[in-house]
Amino acid sequence: MASIRYELDSIAFPKKPLRILLEFSDETGDDEVIALIPQSGFFATGQTPEQAKGNLLRSMEEDDSRLRNQSGVLGQKLLSKLELLEQLF
Repeated sequence: MASIRYELDSIAFPKKPLRILLEFSDETGDDEVIALIPQSGFFATGQTPEQAKGNLLRSMEEDDSRLRNQSGVLGQKLLSKLELLEQLF
């Protein structure tokens, strides 16, 4: 049975840094790292912690742009995501 371990890290977003979790699997052959922000729905993967963090940053930048352009028609869950993004970008 594979075990999963987590490490705290952070990303320096333009407006402020934010704590994130990095998830690692100890399963043989699973070299994927997941960078995530708990309870937000934001996550990205990479082969290294730095790659996962970079992918998370880029993904969130894209979501910020897309959600800002659609802010008038968003439901509450997506508005909450947009609110977090506006605090970071």
